[in-house]
Amino acid sequence: MTSPHARVSLRLLLLVLAAAGLSACETTGLGSTTEAAKPVEPPMTRRLAAEQCWMAAEKAHAALPLDKRADIVNKCIEQKLKTASGNAEPAPAGPAADAKKKPAAPGADAKDQKPADAGTDEPDKKP
Repeated sequence: MTSPHARVSLRLLLLVLAAAGLSACETTGLGSTTEAAKPVEPPMTRRLAAEQCWMAAEKAHAALPLDKRADIVNKCIEQKLKTASGNAEPAPAGPAADAKKKPAAPGADAKDQKPADAGTDEPDKKP
């Protein structure tokens, strides 16, 4: 036969195991399991933004030279960091104008534009 001290220890061990098993089944209410399943997004860091932007640039702009893709990635990183900080405006629909680019020659745009005094009654005259 076993000693009374061993029986008490065994009962105490079984009680602790039962309590641990039941506490693992505890729920806080209906629908709480779906909230717990959502992964927490890490905060946006410059490194994370750079990784995401480079992956997007590699897929969308693979034909562009590396320097052009780097410019696109830099703009993307700045936009992501602004968005993450909460003070960003919505992203523009088209590509943003690059501040480093030289302005076009004045004669280049003049060909495409009509004079200001051109009447709207007249049809476009094309040679």
